Amino acid sequence: MERDEMTLRHFFGSVWNAITFTDVKFLRSVLALLFRPGKLTVEFFAGRRKLYTAPLALFFFINLVYFIYQPVDALNSSLRSQTEGQFYSEWASGVVNDYLSKESIAPEDFVSTYNQMTGQVSKLFLVIFILIFAVGVALVNFRRGELFYVHLITATHFVSFAILSMLILLPLVGSLLIWIYLIITQQSSWNLNPNMGPITFTILLILAVYGYAMQKRLYQQGFFVNLIKAALLIVFFALSVVVYRFFLFVVTMQLV
Repeated sequence: MERDEMTLRHFFGSVWNAITFTDVKFLRSVLALLFRPGKLTVEFFAGRRKLYTAPLALFFFINLVYFIYQPVDALNSSLRSQTEGQFYSEWASGVVNDYLSKESIAPEDFVSTYNQMTGQVSKLFLVIFILIFAVGVALVNFRRGELFYVHLITATHFVSFAILSMLILLPLVGSLLIWIYLIITQQSSWNLNPNMGPITFTILLILAVYGYAMQKRLYQQGFFVNLIKAALLIVFFALSVVVYRFFLFVVTMQLV
């Protein structure tokens, strides 16, 4: 090592270069993830990986932001969201009631315990969610001899986009618009009770458009083929969410 490389100036210069390079790489990855569907996957398998944040690193960072900010209950699935509105909610309510009667626990205490536990479990279970969705991606884009790893990376980038755009940025923009509206109208509260049907449809439509653009970039197939595959991806994505939430409930109930 040269003498110049052992100075404080060189040390802090190296730290600065590492920080700015990481920031630029992360920002480049986020912009590509949001506005250039499929590009990160293409670049990853083309070997141009030093320019972008690794798929799992990007995914876990986005999830860290989500669990800190947590504007909507989608991934941690509180007890209320599990016992209401799901196809298995009636069964889940029965399981909870049986548990409460056997353990003699106050319902409000159990709700608090369950929600804390499911929040911890969900952070580890998200990798399972990617694996479940990757199976759907593999079925949609089946090619003889193609490794499952390809579909796993594709699924990782798609889920990262879904969480970042639908569960972080969209609620953040919505909250900002509501705040501006309250200031302009000089109201103290927001009284609108939105219908979740149109909101869910809009989210799925955005994901379908993103899926179409991703399919087009990755596989360069015709319009109708990409359209059908994008629709199938959304179906598998929705099914993956349901399966993920179901197993999250089962595992959480075993741990509380």
